[in-house]
Amino acid sequence: GEYLQLQRKENESPPPPVEHNYLILGDGVPALLLMNWHCGLFDRSSHPDDNYFMLTNLITTDSKHLRITLKPPVNTSFVNYRFRNIEGLFDTTFKAPNNFTMQIEHSAGEGYLYQFAPVVQYGGRLLYSEATQPGMILEDDMTIENGAVLTINGVYSSKGNIIVKSGTIINGSDGKIQFAEGKKLIIEGSGSITGTVNSKLELEFSEPINDDPTGILIKANSSLTISNCKIESATIGVNSLLNANYLYAQNVEFINCETHSISIAGRSPGMNPTPPPANHQL
Repeated sequence: GEYLQLQRKENESPPPPVEHNYLILGDGVPALLLMNWHCGLFDRSSHPDDNYFMLTNLITTDSKHLRITLKPPVNTSFVNYRFRNIEGLFDTTFKAPNNFTMQIEHSAGEGYLYQFAPVVQYGGRLLYSEATQPGMILEDDMTIENGAVLTINGVYSSKGNIIVKSGTIINGSDGKIQFAEGKKLIIEGSGSITGTVNSKLELEFSEPINDDPTGILIKANSSLTISNCKIESATIGVNSLLNANYLYAQNVEFINCETHSISIAGRSPGMNPTPPPANHQL
C-alpha cells in the first residue's frame, strides 16, 4: 500500500521532490505547469534488495516527464546496480555507492513497472569488477562485459545463464559456480575463466531439462581462454560452435562429463580465425 505522489496543479508553485527509501521523484527539465504522477512501491518477500515500483502518468491528455534518482543502500557491498523498464524500453547499469539520476517520459495515461536491484544477485549487465560472497544466488541471466572481472568466493548458485562478452571470471577463495538445470556459461566475445594451480575454479552443471546438454558454449566469432578449472556434470563440457574463433585450455579437469569433454565444430571455408595464444594446449 505504500506509494509516492508528485503532483502540480495549474497556478501552483513547483512541488518539492518526494522520497521513499531508495527512490526520489522530482520535477523534470523544463519544469511542468501541470503533472500528476503516482508511484506504487512493491517489495518481494525474502528479497529485500530486489526493488520494484509502478510509475504512472495520471494526466490522460498529454505526455509528461519527471526526474528519477536512485540511491543504493548506505555501505552497500554491491558494485553494479541494475535499473530497467520491465517491458524492455531500457536496461542500464550504474556503479554504487553513487546515486543515479535520469529523466523519464511517459505518454498520456501510461504506466510502467521498473526494477532496481544488484546485478550479481538479480541479473543484468556487469560493467564493473565485483566479487561474490559465499552462498549468494543469481536469480536471472547476467552478462559480463566492459572488461569487468567477476571474482567467485565460495559457492555461487546460478539460476540464470552467465554470458561473457569481454570479461573475466576468476577464483577468489574456494570459488564454485553451481548452475541450475538447463543453465550454462556462454561465451559471446573474448572471455577468460581462470583459477590457480592450487585452487581451481569449479564449474558444476546440472542435468539439462531441454535439448542442449552443453556446460560452456563458445559461439561463432568468439574466443575462450580457460585455465586451472574443473568442469563437472555436463554432457558436453565445452562446446565450440561452428566458426568460433579459438579455444585455449590449460590444466582443466573434466569430471562426469558424459559424452564429450570438448566438442569443436570447426570452421566454414574461407574463415580466418585469430591465432590463439602461443603454446596453447588442451
